[in-house]
Amino acid sequence: MTELRFASDAYLKAFDAIVQDVRQGTVVLERTAFYATGGGQPNDTGLLSWPGGECRVLDVKKQGDDVLHRIEGEPPPVGTRIQGAIDWDRRYAHMRHHTALHVLCGVICRLYGALVTGGQMYTDRARMDFALEDLSPDRVARIEDEANRLMAEGHPIHVKVLPREQAFQTPT
Repeated sequence: MTELRFASDAYLKAFDAIVQDVRQGTVVLERTAFYATGGGQPNDTGLLSWPGGECRVLDVKKQGDDVLHRIEGEPPPVGTRIQGAIDWDRRYAHMRHHTALHVLCGVICRLYGALVTGGQMYTDRARMDFALEDLSPDRVARIEDEANRLMAEGHPIHVKVLPREQAFQTPT
């Protein structure tokens, strides 16, 4: 079982861990700060290093209780203590997009009562789909103005982790 360090500290840029398993080009660590792809948000990338070696982390996915780090290069042997380093520019871009999408969801829901029907994040952009039929230029301008106003006010950001069952009962 991999401890998900990113879930309790999104600003963690580096960490130490021990290799638990090596599976077909992937490494399982006892703990990780690498975000695994999920919920429309892309995974982190970065570097694993250890005495005498290093490899790039290209992809990160959850498989049951484990997190698989797909790597480029030779994996470290099981039992090796590694140092993980997140590609911080990529992580921070994802964090900013994620927050902006929450603001957008709130604005559109409050102004028009429209709920989210889908979305996707990338490193350089993000998108949200809404159950909103009339997306006129005037509505787009109103949404943009309100979202920009709220973000310029500098409201604090609070992270709240809900149990999965409760999250699925909450309107999106």
